[in-house]
Amino acid sequence: MKKFFCFLVFIGLVVFSQCIFAASNRVNNHDFESGNIGGWSTWAVTDTLSASANRTPGGKFGASPSLNAENGPFELGALIQEFDDFRSGDTVCASVWVKTVGLKGAQGTDVFAILKLEFWSGDKVVSSRESSGITGTNDWYEMKVETVVPENTTKVKILLLLWNKNGTGNIGDVYFDDAYIGNSPRPSYI
Repeated sequence: MKKFFCFLVFIGLVVFSQCIFAASNRVNNHDFESGNIGGWSTWAVTDTLSASANRTPGGKFGASPSLNAENGPFELGALIQEFDDFRSGDTVCASVWVKTVGLKGAQGTDVFAILKLEFWSGDKVVSSRESSGITGTNDWYEMKVETVVPENTTKVKILLLLWNKNGTGNIGDVYFDDAYIGNSPRPSYI
């Protein structure tokens, strides 16, 4: 009976922690488990998804964008979501899990995976903050950005970003999963 009670308490805590995480995370389709990138807009990237088990930290799918070379080389490409419910002075915390495999530029230059927050007033960026970028081959790594929303901000954008210093396309793969944005850091999993 004691073991059964402990098991029920454990299950309750897991469900409770997942509810807290879901309630505080404002990102739509944060884990891409829908099998598509619904809720995300794209800029200069292909919207491919990884469907391979063991490629994501908490599920079957993760976004795996590539820089779009159809219209010429781009230096930047991103998966983007925007939010209009953050206010000036609010703390904003963002994070995403990233994995890279042989990520580099087509001519040997560095291509970086980056988490970026942009703060907009009307149609202009007033400020931005970004994580350090990773390139090459890296196992799952949680990128984080925490800052205060600047004055006059009307919307905040989260960008899962690929940046190529020379705009030469990219070789290798990047995987993004479990994106998060909220007023406090991502809750810990049990």
